Amino acid sequence: SLLSAVAYMGYEINPATGGYRSLYDWQSSSIVDEAHKYNCKVLLSASCYGKKDNYSFLSSSSSKTNFIKSIVALVTEKQADGVHLDLMGVPYESQSSFADLVIELSAELKSKNKNAILSVSLPAADLENAYQIQPIRSYVDLFVV
Repeated sequence: SLLSAVAYMGYEINPATGGYRSLYDWQSSSIVDEAHKYNCKVLLSASCYGKKDNYSFLSSSSSKTNFIKSIVALVTEKQADGVHLDLMGVPYESQSSFADLVIELSAELKSKNKNAILSVSLPAADLENAYQIQPIRSYVDLFVV
């Protein structure tokens, strides 16, 4: 009852396909129903770590498309409240692909539920200037540092 939202650490992105390596029991978890009893929102967190994996994932339009379709379907099926995107280690070369992913994910997510939430993790120090906030700020509901 003290929480306003929970990001369920669940969708581990397979960079080669955009599908998931693991969902960490997302489909069988009762977290959405339990959280909703207390007016707490639940976001399915999608993660991919490291420059090599993020470059691979963000460089493939089919992987990004597959990811978007897959995660939106999982969120919609569970009647969750949105997605938390946690791509740590986005290389500078992928900054526009990252922005495209955020914009496309937001559009698809909100086409299924206009009240859906998209939150995005950002590093405290973006030394490579890989995370461009300006092009995505109107598509993201919450940035998490």
